[in-house]
Amino acid sequence: MLQFETSEKDLSVTPFLDQLQVEFKKIQQVMATGGYVDDRASLNLLDDQAMLERIAQLAKPYQDAKVVILVGMGGPGLGARAVQEALTGIYHNLNHTPRIFYADTVDSVRLDSILKIAEKTLKDRQKLTVIIATQSGGTTETIAAAATLQALFQSTGIDPAQHMPLITNEDSKLDVWGDEHGFTRILVPPKIGGRYSIFSPVGLFPLAVLGFDIQTLVKGARAVRDQTLTGGIKKSIAALSAVQIAKHYKTGKNIHVTFIFAPELESIGLWCRQIMAESLGKNQLGITPTVAIGSRELHSMFQLYMDGPDDKITTFVKIMRTNGRTVPEENIFSTLVESIENKSFQAITEAIFSGVVRAYTEKKRQYAILSLPQISAETIGSFLQFKMLETMFLGSILGVNPFDQPGVEAYKVETKRILAEK
Repeated sequence: MLQFETSEKDLSVTPFLDQLQVEFKKIQQVMATGGYVDDRASLNLLDDQAMLERIAQLAKPYQDAKVVILVGMGGPGLGARAVQEALTGIYHNLNHTPRIFYADTVDSVRLDSILKIAEKTLKDRQKLTVIIATQSGGTTETIAAAATLQALFQSTGIDPAQHMPLITNEDSKLDVWGDEHGFTRILVPPKIGGRYSIFSPVGLFPLAVLGFDIQTLVKGARAVRDQTLTGGIKKSIAALSAVQIAKHYKTGKNIHVTFIFAPELESIGLWCRQIMAESLGKNQLGITPTVAIGSRELHSMFQLYMDGPDDKITTFVKIMRTNGRTVPEENIFSTLVESIENKSFQAITEAIFSGVVRAYTEKKRQYAILSLPQISAETIGSFLQFKMLETMFLGSILGVNPFDQPGVEAYKVETKRILAEK
């Protein structure tokens, strides 16, 4: 299970208990009602065994692909990538099949690179799967990339309907189009927002195609959700984390740093950035989320954290790894840095982490430490659910709706208007 500790020994949910109880009761009601009729319905995904079995079944025909391209913006792109990189690393494509590429932009250079990979895959007569994920069914960037990849299949005489599964909401324009043209559609239950969609087909289907254990991922999320429900608000680490962040936000600390001491979790950090920014940035309120990786950012951002304005609250994410490789006892660099011979890289990382925490303490910079026992499907599922619950509680404390995104819709409307004028 996750472990949570803070720099404040007397931190309590009591100052915000009324707001937290309001949200907690809504969560209880959603769980008791079941189904997908409330914005918090993502919590019910974890018990939808029929959905999980359907995802696993629909993924099977695509699991023998040599290359998978996931086309999706926001939640559809960030969620699956965050889990994949956490579990198999950023060098996944060197050691695993299928290889995976993420088309999360319509930048011409990036997309051209992905198209060249797709072209070579087809030229080599290898199986290519292109997953299209857009819940609305009309995201400009996603559909533009999808149209280009569909044309590539057609130009080589391959039926795109056999290689391009569509993840979308029921009755969306893409759902209707896909039905008419014989494409496989994996439908997302109602009331599941993109940034809360990791445990829906949006996140789980691509992961299933890649061969990940989605049942264990969901099991970890379910454990955190159930711990919150059975233990109550006062024992919820998600509520306690929300309280610490909100408490300092109200004193002017409006920047939140997710400081991760595990580089393979960087995309997890980007997922955290999205859920905090898009959920809480409303009505001229909001916490600016940033992501730092240890020990890389100790040599780029740490100076600011120590001697810059005291306007930040930090959550460290630490992995309790076992010792691995060690620095050789005899090496030509032994005179340059003392006390590293025969030390494991994990021991060095632990020493650096402890030094960072001591520096924060001496500077009276506020922080929390979230520790994962190891990186596994179960612990990653737990972490993701922790962050979603934390966000729901923060929305209640700050008095904003953490489930809509009116600001995002503005650019979508203007983009379509501009394109129509050209």
